[in-house]
Amino acid sequence: MLRVLIVDDEPWARTELRLLLAERSDATVVGEADSVDSAVVQLRAHDPHLIFLDIRLRGESGFDVFDRVDVRCHVVFLTAYDNHALRAFEVDALDYLVKPIRPEQLERALSRALDRCSETPNRGAAGPTSEQRVFLRETKGLRECLVSDIVFVQAAEAYTEVHLRSGEVVLVRERLHRWEDRLPTSFVRVHRSTLVNLHMVERLILRDRKWQLQLRGVDRPLVVSRRLAQLVKARLNALEASRARSDASSHG
Repeated sequence: MLRVLIVDDEPWARTELRLLLAERSDATVVGEADSVDSAVVQLRAHDPHLIFLDIRLRGESGFDVFDRVDVRCHVVFLTAYDNHALRAFEVDALDYLVKPIRPEQLERALSRALDRCSETPNRGAAGPTSEQRVFLRETKGLRECLVSDIVFVQAAEAYTEVHLRSGEVVLVRERLHRWEDRLPTSFVRVHRSTLVNLHMVERLILRDRKWQLQLRGVDRPLVVSRRLAQLVKARLNALEASRARSDASSHG
């Protein structure tokens, strides 16, 4: 059953959506929020599968939630307007519904969420190692690629750009969170739109009060979000420690 969080600053809108969801046997509302701050609290408390997120929240934006917490659940944006669709899909939204929400719209969003949840494996449990291969779903077909040849993956609206060691950039019909599920844990999200292979990191630098990653074979450094900087540093330190232990063992 889907655990659902509703975030909307209008009580009538929350009530309307809650009543629609109450008719479902495959979804349950675990919490409600009416602001960015309360949404962050509810996300951390309930770990929902799906969040219905209003774009306008008491003078703030629903997009601000992504800057406060690592949103790992599926997101359906709600709005009375239709001019935010592009940005919604840039943050990998599952759907984008214009109010008032019709039952058939809700059915579509819930069906997508259920499909995604049923497909999502436990990351790292049976994922590929760095020397195994994955398939890249290009518009013209499938191609194989070594996991270790992937330098970083970046969101591109409904697609992702897979940057390879060769310098080639492959446009793939896959959203970023799907790559996060498929790739080994050596791949870490450094920004809401970027997933990086830590084995390809040359150094982490602080420039103009912003953390940036310099990657092997990549001219421009990648920005690390302020929210994720500590996590990235910790993962890099852990990788270095693991390499040091491996070197010591091989020379022992």
